[in-house]
Amino acid sequence: MVVIYIIFNVNVPSMTDSADAMRFETTQKRNLTTAGIFFVLYILWDASTLYVYFEVKQQHDDFMYWIVEERIVASQTRSTDRSPKSSKFSKVSKISINSPKIEENAPLAV
Repeated sequence: MVVIYIIFNVNVPSMTDSADAMRFETTQKRNLTTAGIFFVLYILWDASTLYVYFEVKQQHDDFMYWIVEERIVASQTRSTDRSPKSSKFSKVSKISINSPKIEENAPLAV
């Protein structure tokens, strides 16, 4: 505030006509008010831009963490859950598990 007051007082020329001095002072105050409004709007815009930047950065980090978790879960399920079409061994073992067991001494039904 002191700097603004000093600049305002230094820039006021010594005029003999009070109407010219009053008009100059009014114009300078209006320009100073306009500059102050733009400065406040810039600070608000800058603060909102920084907020959005950090919010998007946090969302990106959360999304990347989620992707890593999904890949880990997918790799765990892939290693533990093999499909029956993956190999001949699994087909044979599945057939032998599902078929009824035949005892060696049992008579065969005709």
